[in-house]
Amino acid sequence: MPRQSAREPRTLRRLLAAFALTAQWSAVAIGPLQLSDGVLVLLVAVLVLGSRPAAREVVVRSWGIAVLLVTVAAATVITELAPPDPHWLNLRFAGFVGGVGSLEMRTGLGSAGLGPWAFLVKLFLATGVVWLCLRELVHRDPHVPARLIRWWIVGAVASAAVAVVQYATGFNPTGLHVEAGSRVAGLAFHPNTLAFFTAAAIPLTARWLGQRRTVLPGVLAVTCLWSALIVSDSRAGIAVGVVCTLALPFLTGSVGRAVGIVTTVGLIGSPWILAAGLWLAANTRLSGAMDSDHGRALILQQAALDFDYSPFAGIGFTRGGGVPSAPYAVLAGGGLVAAIGFLGFLGWAFNRAISGMRDMSVRALVVSAAAMLAVMLVENTLIDRAQYVPLLLAVLLASHEQAGQAAVAPPANDARPLAGRTRDATPVVHWTSA
Repeated sequence: MPRQSAREPRTLRRLLAAFALTAQWSAVAIGPLQLSDGVLVLLVAVLVLGSRPAAREVVVRSWGIAVLLVTVAAATVITELAPPDPHWLNLRFAGFVGGVGSLEMRTGLGSAGLGPWAFLVKLFLATGVVWLCLRELVHRDPHVPARLIRWWIVGAVASAAVAVVQYATGFNPTGLHVEAGSRVAGLAFHPNTLAFFTAAAIPLTARWLGQRRTVLPGVLAVTCLWSALIVSDSRAGIAVGVVCTLALPFLTGSVGRAVGIVTTVGLIGSPWILAAGLWLAANTRLSGAMDSDHGRALILQQAALDFDYSPFAGIGFTRGGGVPSAPYAVLAGGGLVAAIGFLGFLGWAFNRAISGMRDMSVRALVVSAAAMLAVMLVENTLIDRAQYVPLLLAVLLASHEQAGQAAVAPPANDARPLAGRTRDATPVVHWTSA
């Protein structure tokens, strides 16, 4: 087996940090490609062309990703071979005057010349390629999860800080103001996307908040993330952010300690908490956004009609993939075929991840992934390169945790005393400092 050069691990660490840092910056692009896409390509190249490590001792089956990609590919092929009636397409409602909204796919920064295959290619990058990279990196270095989460938080805070500066000064480094008014997007391509990742990053700060030496950076990170949530003015993001913040005490330690923290904070800070809640309700779009609600209702109604028109494979993601609700987008764009794939993928991933929730890091990642899933109910984010990273990393960590427990557990028919048993050398990956 060829030996790894001393430079290769350092290169991998730097590329991993660069990807985790930039994956949420969907507005930072070179031509049609996000900056994180280029980093991901370099990461794959180093992994493929570099030296090969020892065989894996923990094998994680990824059938859920295969089912997802095969079903979306099948739905795309069907809609291309038997496209919808042009007369139907001409009669469809595809937008509304005076607001933002379209049934055309507007996830990411364009199709990059890929036409109807753009959705599938981007989905493959967001799931298959990211999964293969994470799996290989965790196998090579057990400290990868700690590094990735640390740089992930830094990337989210950086985008949040840019949003706050944007709101205070009007400075717009990305040039991607997509809505008039006071809403800002930071380094994301839309204010809702900023809120999507910002809310999901809050649970990941639990490790910092749970350690005395990093509690101050944790508090500053949460403060910055919440500032960005407010200036993004995303109703779904703010609501999910509240839930994630309330979950933090249960992610930083034992349940008893969490109950004590919640009780103490509730008794002492209830007036300020109530005042903050009332301020949010009165000064953000939580109080109502009639134009947005009206437009969403019309688009969702058209998506339901599209699904009724072609329930088996939908009308194609380039025609129906931009609905402001992920479930509606999947049903309108890919029909029951794609819906089965997405449900299979999510069922596989959450089932594997939840099995390892005894580990603090897995708990935080699962809550982060659940936060993203909750926002997706009212947003059309489906193929952002960063959105499945917490869930896929939770699957890997939970699988290694289970493998480690199985390695030290004695066989059911082993009657030897504990002192006479030997432990398997299967590595267990924890969220350790690195």
